[in-house]
This record gives sequence, structure tokens and C-alpha cells, in this order.
Amino acid sequence: MKRILIALVALLMLALMTGCPLESSVPLGAPSAGSLDARLAGKWVMKNGSGEEASIVFYPFDANEYYVQLDEKGKPDGTERYRVYTVSVGGEKFLNINKLEEKPGPAAYYFASYAFTMEGALQLRFVDDKNLPKDIGKDQKALVKFLSEHLSGNFLYDTSKPDLMVRPAPEPAKPAAPPPKAK
Repeated sequence: MKRILIALVALLMLALMTGCPLESSVPLGAPSAGSLDARLAGKWVMKNGSGEEASIVFYPFDANEYYVQLDEKGKPDGTERYRVYTVSVGGEKFLNINKLEEKPGPAAYYFASYAFTMEGALQLRFVDDKNLPKDIGKDQKALVKFLSEHLSGNFLYDTSKPDLMVRPAPEPAKPAAPPPKAK
């Protein structure tokens, strides 16, 4: 019994030490003309370390924003939809991510820095709430200033590996149907 209690306390402490993606009531900035990154458009697939799979499709919605669709394998809730656009903070590119809900409510924004690896994979690092001041997500100027001052290292991010997404492998071509037999 004592071992179980120790294990539960250790798990609780681990949960308290790890953060969650920062949820902000303000974006990092407004969508601006020419902010679409053509390299993002299209389908990406991700497998994380625990074997979970997801597919993400970036659809250019207009000249400034993407409509993004997320499908997680085995998730009973189905598809999630997002409004996404890019903003530069201190020279680093961030995605402003706003979940589209059926029922209107206050906007919630999440932020992820992104980069492309030499192999062409998309690397996302979500801004974590662990090291940020409590109400930073309510003041756009303070949020942008804080992020720009802490871009180097892992201070802003969950310290686990970044999410890596790759383009799906092309499906093999189906063989042509054999010609009809002559009678």
C-alpha cells in the first residue's frame, strides 16, 4: 500500500511540474497580407513518441489565414478545425491558433513556433504556460514583449521533444484493370 501511495504522489508532482499550452485571450498580432507561408499548405502527418497519430491539413483560406483541419487517429470526437495565421516575434515565426467552435464564445489563442528541418519536416513547439507570468495571456503588448525576450533556449516551451510532422508517403498506384477478354 505504501508503494502505491508513493507512486501516486510522484505522479501528482510530475503532473504539477509540467505545464500546458498557454491559452491566451489575445493573439500575438493580426493577420497581415503576405503572411502565408506556402510551405505549410497541404497535408502533414505526425507520430509522437507514444505512438499517437494525427493528420493536419493547412488550407489557404484567404491571403492572410489558413483553415486547418486536425484528425487524430482513434479520437472519438472526430475532426477539430482551426483558424491559423503566422506572426513574426523577434524574427521567429509563430502560428496563432484559434479553435473554431460550433457555439460562439470568447476567443482562445494558442501559439507555436515553427520551423522546417533539413529533411523538410515541420517542427512545432507550443508555448507552454509553465514559466510565463500568470495573466500574460490578457495583454498583447506584454505577451509579445515577454516572448521576444525569451526566444532562445527552451524557456517558453515544454521541454519534451517538439512535434514533428512529415508529408504523407504517396499512395501506391493501383494497377490498371486488365483489358476485357475477347469472346
